[in-house]
Amino acid sequence: MRVQSLLAILDSRIWRSSVKFQLYHHIFMGAPDGTTLSTPNTAGEGSTAKTPAAAFFAEDALPKQHAGHVNWTPLLFELHRGELEPPYIDGVSQLG
Repeated sequence: MRVQSLLAILDSRIWRSSVKFQLYHHIFMGAPDGTTLSTPNTAGEGSTAKTPAAAFFAEDALPKQHAGHVNWTPLLFELHRGELEPPYIDGVSQLG
């Protein structure tokens, strides 16, 4: 998977998460790049990627979601369709 852009940074306190502690969810737009999820990591620990599977779903065909995710999934589809402005991040080259 290749990251294309940052879609959102979501605060669990604002998005009514079911967890009792604060989390920040960093949501990225990605595209397949031909790599597999079973590629060994580069840390030399011999383990594989921490995500066991990935798939793409249409908005009207989503699988069951974690309790808090149903609150912000519609927002992510609006961002994906370009109906909302995504966050702006200065690139590394801007640092000088």
